[in-house]
Amino acid sequence: MKQITTCGTTVSDGEVITTLGDGGVEGGVGSHLGIGKGMAGVAAERKRPVQICNLQTDELGVARPSAKETKVKGSITVPLMLNGRLHGTLGIAKPVSYEFTPEEEETLMEIGEAISRKIVS
Repeated sequence: MKQITTCGTTVSDGEVITTLGDGGVEGGVGSHLGIGKGMAGVAAERKRPVQICNLQTDELGVARPSAKETKVKGSITVPLMLNGRLHGTLGIAKPVSYEFTPEEEETLMEIGEAISRKIVS
């Protein structure tokens, strides 16, 4: 079994995403992030998964500085998409450096679509 350290969910109103579930990443429950800011905001903006093999050594500047305080390493955030519309994001983080495979990305996108169906129903 693969170990997951944190898991967080955000919802989007098209301009701002608000954290619902908190794994300690990106500001905590109820925090507001602009589209394009932090991993959740970038995944929302691109409507594609965003991942960092080791959050602690991120040099791309995608992760918010406060995310490093969590001590997580391998991290991915996928958009919650349904019929081309963004409904939020789902973030997963691991305690070790990790690169998610294309198959894992696809599975997480499918999970995101299922979550989106529940959001709109």
